[in-house]
Amino acid sequence: MATIKHIAEIQKGLPLTIKIKKPRKEHKVYDFAEKKMRQELSPILRKLKRQGKIEFWRIEPWGSGEWNIPDYWVFSFITNWAGWIELKSKIGIIRPKQQKFADNCYRMGVKHIFARSINNIMEVING
Repeated sequence: MATIKHIAEIQKGLPLTIKIKKPRKEHKVYDFAEKKMRQELSPILRKLKRQGKIEFWRIEPWGSGEWNIPDYWVFSFITNWAGWIELKSKIGIIRPKQQKFADNCYRMGVKHIFARSINNIMEVING
């Protein structure tokens, strides 16, 4: 679309300078399935904590993905399991930095799981 500036340039015989807009970058599609799983899981974990069966801390929002720290650190007093839990939807992709963190955990003897469903987590917590 020509503006007054462009019309003045044309009248003076100057070459027309129009900025061409660059295409927008593709935005990351947020995985709402993972968010829904977290919303379903939180009351279950809080209930188990009140019953004295587990202790847990939600870590993920503190680092907001910068440090590639998994979502939860969990102690299960039922199965004597302690470790990291990274929530992933059924189609969620494990990023290379997340896999490296998990590999380092395994190498150091720290437990780490990528949970694709609440059932995965309950198997670990309840045995």
